[in-house]
Amino acid sequence: MKVKELIEKLQKCDAEKEVFIKFNLDENDEIGYPLEIAFVEDILDDCVIYGEYKATKEDCDFIGQVDLKEAYKKMLEEGE
Repeated sequence: MKVKELIEKLQKCDAEKEVFIKFNLDENDEIGYPLEIAFVEDILDDCVIYGEYKATKEDCDFIGQVDLKEAYKKMLEEGE
């Protein structure tokens, strides 16, 4: 998606609302994992939006999701 396309989509939203980036681990994940926007930067030829994962284990347990921080930590421990 080009920056101008993103701007056009954002202009259709209420300007007072907070923006989140969400990603899904698979197509059956209807809720997704929200990321808070940390910063936006031009890198080489791309405009990159960096997000920060701030979900807690309690948030994930409540929704029935895997806590990605815990899963990543476990993966690193098992890899050692």
